[in-house]
Amino acid sequence: MTVRSLRNVLTLQSLLAVVLPFGMVVLFGFFWIYPETIRDAQERQLRLARAVGVQVESHLETAAAVVRATAAMPTVGHNFQKHLDALLGATDAMSSLYLVATDGKVSGVSLRMDRKMRQKDLDSLDISGNPFFHKISHDRKPRWSNTFLSLINGGLAVAYSTPGDGGFFVGEVDLALLTKFLKQISSDQDTLIMIVDQNGQVIADNNGRYTAQQLNISNIPLVRSGIVADAPTVGQFSFEGYAMTGSIIQIPDVDWHVLVARTNISIFRTSRNISLVVLGAILLALSGGVMTSIYLARKLAARFDALADRAQKFADGDRSGVWPVTTIAEFNQLSGNLQLMGDTLHQQELVLRESESRMSSLYNISQYPFGDEAGFLDHALDEVIKLTGSAIGYIYFYSEQKRQFTLHSWSQSVMKECAVQEHKTVYDLGSTGIWGEAVRQRKPILLNEFAAPHPLKKGLPEGHVSLKRFLTVPVIVDENVVAVVGVGNKDSDYLDSDVMQLSLFMDAVWKIVSGKRAVEERLKLEQQLLHTQKLESLGVLAGGIAHDFNNILTAIIGNADLALMRLNKESPAVDNLQRIEQSASRAADLAKQMLAYSGKGKFMVESLDINKLVEEMLHMLEVSISKRAVLRLNFTKPLPAVEADATQMRQIIMNLVINASEAIGDKSGVIAITTGCMDCDDSYLKGVWLDENLKDGLYVYLEIADSGCGMDKDVMEKLFDPFFTTKFTGRGLGMAAVLGIVRGHHGAIKVYSEPGKGSSFKILLPASGRPSEIFNNEADKDDWRGSGTVLLVDDEETIRGIGTEMLKELGFGAVTANDGREALEIFKARGDISFVILDLTMPHMDGEQCFRELRRIKPDVKVILCSGYNEQEVTQKFAGKGLSGFIQKPYRLSVLKEAVKRIS
Repeated sequence: MTVRSLRNVLTLQSLLAVVLPFGMVVLFGFFWIYPETIRDAQERQLRLARAVGVQVESHLETAAAVVRATAAMPTVGHNFQKHLDALLGATDAMSSLYLVATDGKVSGVSLRMDRKMRQKDLDSLDISGNPFFHKISHDRKPRWSNTFLSLINGGLAVAYSTPGDGGFFVGEVDLALLTKFLKQISSDQDTLIMIVDQNGQVIADNNGRYTAQQLNISNIPLVRSGIVADAPTVGQFSFEGYAMTGSIIQIPDVDWHVLVARTNISIFRTSRNISLVVLGAILLALSGGVMTSIYLARKLAARFDALADRAQKFADGDRSGVWPVTTIAEFNQLSGNLQLMGDTLHQQELVLRESESRMSSLYNISQYPFGDEAGFLDHALDEVIKLTGSAIGYIYFYSEQKRQFTLHSWSQSVMKECAVQEHKTVYDLGSTGIWGEAVRQRKPILLNEFAAPHPLKKGLPEGHVSLKRFLTVPVIVDENVVAVVGVGNKDSDYLDSDVMQLSLFMDAVWKIVSGKRAVEERLKLEQQLLHTQKLESLGVLAGGIAHDFNNILTAIIGNADLALMRLNKESPAVDNLQRIEQSASRAADLAKQMLAYSGKGKFMVESLDINKLVEEMLHMLEVSISKRAVLRLNFTKPLPAVEADATQMRQIIMNLVINASEAIGDKSGVIAITTGCMDCDDSYLKGVWLDENLKDGLYVYLEIADSGCGMDKDVMEKLFDPFFTTKFTGRGLGMAAVLGIVRGHHGAIKVYSEPGKGSSFKILLPASGRPSEIFNNEADKDDWRGSGTVLLVDDEETIRGIGTEMLKELGFGAVTANDGREALEIFKARGDISFVILDLTMPHMDGEQCFRELRRIKPDVKVILCSGYNEQEVTQKFAGKGLSGFIQKPYRLSVLKEAVKRIS
């Protein structure tokens, strides 16, 4: 970038300021004055042409009026000639007046006195061959003739004719009169005035030269355009070597045109003379302006040089000098601004020192070991007090949802001086005074005279530390106030810099706190995720074992059931079979607990009232607990219904109540069963077991609390692990089953316990809007039997065997297949199959694929699905696909009977 001195820049700018207007004047003259002068000349010529046209029309109309007056006279009698002469003598418009008979002969003539000698020559003149006579005799209307050479005066003339008594009256107009008229009105020899006929022939002009030459100017574009357009026309043209500007108009009655033109030289003569004078004056002024500009530029530059020298000394550290001043207000303002800038720089140095102090405090706080949040914030409060030069300080947490303050800490100096008897730690926003305004107004509050009256103050409790000066700021995160920090009793007034220091420092502190909270939250989530994954893995293992176990139990229970039906009741084997059946039932219960833990147990979902369910179990609970334990009920009524399996809910209640009783042991204690409902948000649901993307909303809770021995942290971490137990004879599946049941119902568990203080288990279940109902599903005890052939598909040979026996007992014939492929082949080959009992889990082709293929073969095929998993989970996959029924393994003959009875 080119750098120039101020003197040169000012000189150049001054020259431009003078020269540019001069150039603009020249351009203005060229682009505006020239066209305006031409337009003005054309308008003046157009007005002159119109005036000439009016005069010519008036002259011709006078002649025409005399002819019409003559035509009105009688032509018979000796007075006709006398009247004819009198009429001609009364006007100068015509040179002759005569009567032409209908045969074309002149029968009466009147001439001017200087032409009387030729009057006899015109009498009896035959003009029947004249074209004009042919026109007037044919039309018999008043008419002007074309221009012609007059026989009377030998010059150009034009005649007006009108029919009358005895023939046609004709009056000749000598065009020399028009030339004379044009000479009279022409005041400038540079002005050209012409009258031309419809052929462009000049019939009159203001100097007579062109008329005598019989000049034809139809080749001039302006004249040609005017004749063709028959309308006023203006323009420029060249004539006899001169550039001319002219206007042309029409005289309608005789089809003549008046041309008025002037040479461009004469048009611009006056403007050119004026322009030369003006240009000279401008050049003279330009020279004076340039000299003055150079002088003023140098003088102004000298003043700026002095200002620059003072600024350089100021930059070198000399602040004692005086800034230069002049008579120029703007210069003095600049000098004052530079002095103000110096003072501002000094203030900024102070701010920079404060910033360095704040950065030092931030560095100290960042290096402080974050053992716990409370200790870190206490240290931050001490740094805030030092940073602002205050004597006391406090930090309050604030909840936007509750609109409530919670005290975190007061500074140690406050606690030494404070004599308040009752230390309150929680304040509602509405009960706070001036210090709560930081939240209400969402901005810092500063009072340098705290003792002065203020409408927002609500006073201080007795014994409170005396306040002289006070400053409090809100800590805002994501547009929410999360805390307020206050300091007080600074030796000097609090300034805006203190507000900024405190706000910026606490923002940085809170970012550290938020970061630490985020890390702790992430670690907690990771631990929950690992625990959930562990439980899920164990659940998958337990579910798989229970599924295979159910296949074995199906064969055992089925065979025992059939054997009992077929044996004589007096047979000694009946007792053994019943024991086998009881043991198998206990094993089935164990499998159900494993399935419940995996969340895949058999659920019979219905609308339940938890209060009613507990009341129905009350007697059974009372006899199940220790005699020293007291059962206390705290019900919320009415209670929203929940969608749940009544049997599973009973199992949860029984397990938790029995555990509570065992926790109380031989001591006296209380077991409290509490019900209610509550709105749960994200923050509450994060602190529960099984936080598996639970939705916010209304939850019904069942809380079972005891005053027993409680649990330590290690026990609580393993509480829901399968096969973990603190009992000598326990199997460790009770709490695992509770967890699985709750998971299967899309609920959660909140556990609180401390050693020696008892335990509390709160079960949260999503509330349903439907009324609660408890269904009694007793099986029918009729002697129903079916008929037909059933296709039984299962990969376990024992299941196929016992299933065939059961179907035969019910009256059906059975065909078996060990997987889906074989089942499809049999179904295609046979057309007498009434329905299909299909296992879900099989090799080669599972039950879902086989069901789909069966539907393709026969869309209305009846299929009962059989699985060790619960009905709710399995049938979800087949919703809307036409599944006829479901049986959960292991099943009894009565269960199979009910399933096939519904589709037969």
